[in-house]
Amino acid sequence: MTPRSIVIVLGLFAAATITASCHSSSAPRPSSRSDAAATLALGSDDEALSLLGQPLKRPGVDPIKRIDLEKSLVEAKKAHTAAPNDERAAIEHARCLCALGRYREAIGVYSVALESHHDNPWLLRYRGHRYITTRQLDLAERDLRKAESLINGQPDQLDPEDEPADGARSSLHTSVYYHLGIALYLRGKFDDAERAFDQRNRLKITNDDLRVATAYWRWLCLKRLARDADAKHVIAPITPGLDVRENKTYYRLGLLINGYIPESDLVNEQDTTTPLNQGAAYGVAMLRKFNGDDPGYHRLLLRIVEEPSWINFGRIAAEAEIAREEAP
Repeated sequence: MTPRSIVIVLGLFAAATITASCHSSSAPRPSSRSDAAATLALGSDDEALSLLGQPLKRPGVDPIKRIDLEKSLVEAKKAHTAAPNDERAAIEHARCLCALGRYREAIGVYSVALESHHDNPWLLRYRGHRYITTRQLDLAERDLRKAESLINGQPDQLDPEDEPADGARSSLHTSVYYHLGIALYLRGKFDDAERAFDQRNRLKITNDDLRVATAYWRWLCLKRLARDADAKHVIAPITPGLDVRENKTYYRLGLLINGYIPESDLVNEQDTTTPLNQGAAYGVAMLRKFNGDDPGYHRLLLRIVEEPSWINFGRIAAEAEIAREEAP
């Protein structure tokens, strides 16, 4: 799809009257980008195709930061080469590639490691995440469902990527269910996504960061399923005074939904120079949709997908919204 054609598609989307119910769990699902034709369409600097068919170029990295990131990559690759069967070395190698926006290469590192460690849930969790990043949603679901089956009945483990100084904020189980829920939501499988987020909620979550993220995505799923009373119950505990250190966008969205803060605290549509917080903008767009403000919903979705940044789950979800509603 050329830049001109995508502009035409987006223009038609903005002008269209949406006739399908936003609550349907059987709505058309966005196509996945795992097919061979999509891969062949990528240029040397492209990392993925968006769910709207646009090539997504490798994100830029600050030149000063790049020096340290490249150094870390050299060290991680050297350590991995010295211990090719060490799954932690593979994960660190891939993590350094991701820090430089080299997601396709990172997926390749995970895939090679999985040849020797078929049933390693950590490798599946991380590759599943990067399949989401690169819009290969069917492969993400496959990896994360397998990871879910492997952790069932097993003791949880703290996420080694968390900073020890801050205290571990997530774990293997919470990460698997979270990313599985995201993949399913993006595919339009709202029932299954809600169950994944609910399963995460049933774990012994001990911090507010995980609580606010889980509550927000469950709220979205339940609203899509027309389970409004359940949605209200799920989001109600998001109140001022919580100890949220990382997921501040999800926290503020919860506060907005519950009426504690105005929409302008998250999105200023008049400001066209500051990069958009895509996660916040997607949440605001969906709240507008649920409240019957279709023009405001369309306007904000289009603004999100016009932004150069494309990694955020809110950006991917906005693409999925447009792709779903444009599907024949």
